Parts: sequence; C-alpha cells; structure tokens
Amino acid sequence: MAFGLWSVCGKVIIPGTRKSASFGPVKIGDKDRQAASKWLAVMLNEKFKRELRGTSKFSDHFALMNLQWEDLKSQPAKAVAAAQAAE
Repeated sequence: MAFGLWSVCGKVIIPGTRKSASFGPVKIGDKDRQAASKWLAVMLNEKFKRELRGTSKFSDHFALMNLQWEDLKSQPAKAVAAAQAAE
C-alpha cells in the first residue's frame, strides 16, 4: 500500500463565525490526501472546539480544499538535484 507524507498549513475561517485563525504546519501521513483530510478535520474540530457554535464543524474535506499541502516525500529528490546542479 502506498503511503504519502505531507506538511499542511494555512489560514482557516472557523465555521459558524467570522473569525479566522492560522493552522499548522502539521505533518501528516496516510494512504492519500482524502484520508489525511479526514484526520485533519478531527484535529481542526478539536483545536477550535471553543469557537465552534452549535452544530457547525469542519467537514472531512475542508483541509483538502482550503489548506496548502506540501509533499514531503519529494523533498530529498529536490535536494539531490540541487546539489548536483551546484557541482
């Protein structure tokens, strides 16, 4: 089974309010971005539980659509290519 590793960060608007907040960077790994986004929704709901009103909550795909994702598995390859270009 393939496994992905990402660094996720960004600015969020808390559902049910007009407040915005920063989130991350958080490193997360899972089989794909959709599965990782579900775990991030749990983290966001826990982090901002005091600000969430009534039944408002972060959806499972909120992080997938609204936050910045950086693939961490491709970084070593970039570093090797940069080192080779410098020589």
